[in-house]
Amino acid sequence: MSKNKLLKIADITVFAALMAVTFLSFSDKSVAAKIDSTVLPEEINKGFYEVINSRLSVEGDESGAEPTVSRYSFLKGALDGEIVTASDWKVMSNNLEYQIQTDLAVMDFQDGTGVVVKNDEFPTGTYGTLQGVAIEGEGKVINVSDYSEVMATVSEGAASEGKELKDISDIYSYLKALNGTEYNLKALNSTDYTIFIAVCDEGTSSINDKLVELLNKLGTTTDLNERAEDNVYDRIHYRDSYYAVLSQGKALDENVSHDKISTSGKLPGGTEYVVESAGYDTGESMASIRIDGEEYAVNARGMNFVVYDEKNHEVKDRVCFDTCDGLWCHR
Repeated sequence: MSKNKLLKIADITVFAALMAVTFLSFSDKSVAAKIDSTVLPEEINKGFYEVINSRLSVEGDESGAEPTVSRYSFLKGALDGEIVTASDWKVMSNNLEYQIQTDLAVMDFQDGTGVVVKNDEFPTGTYGTLQGVAIEGEGKVINVSDYSEVMATVSEGAASEGKELKDISDIYSYLKALNGTEYNLKALNSTDYTIFIAVCDEGTSSINDKLVELLNKLGTTTDLNERAEDNVYDRIHYRDSYYAVLSQGKALDENVSHDKISTSGKLPGGTEYVVESAGYDTGESMASIRIDGEEYAVNARGMNFVVYDEKNHEVKDRVCFDTCDGLWCHR
């Protein structure tokens, strides 16, 4: 093929790409926001950030115009400098600055707080209690492109005395709370509490080394993020069944298998339990955590937790985090 023909093909390819970008820029803005969400595939896999699209009206807008809003959903517990690094945040903030095509960006931390950024005021944003697409009261003005400032701001008040497990919807904060390093829930490390875990369907695709570390501190020994030696993208325990019964930082029982698995026993106080897990490849996909005959597992896809207070003979919390995709919380 001649050099001239190759140049013509290259020109046609570039023109087609430019036309595609032009078409998207004039198409529905919610579609453009969805395209934005593909910019950080690695961070999304970490469960760090996801774009949720919405068109909402702002109260008091006398023009009657309906501004467009991109809602960025974050897991607040990931903002610790390790799970999400300053480099990760720089990529995200650059994306926010150059890719957002809406009037407002709402950074929702899924705990009632967030940051609202007006498109023409970036990188300045207002952090505080989130009410729809606005911050309640005056809030705190921050530079959203400065990771150290963001991290310091959102961590304020994290260890509040009134926080309970049922109030936590972020898996990182949840595991830190169970380990007694966040929210002042140190009693959960005592002999009175037993933590049951059972995987339903698929529970490893969104697992990372930090989550394995936090689980290990609770007593688990299985590396659910383990990869094949010949292919780092091949997770050893993908779609496997998995359960664990944990107390005082140790595993009373733990198992992982391609088959459906179960265990039963009695806690020191006499409480009876039965735990079952069936991964996707078993064809059943279920999780069950029964305590004294009563079912407590949410039985949703991912990692199901039940925290039992043996001293008071009550379930402290029951929750599932979708460790297959996004780490989102289900109760």
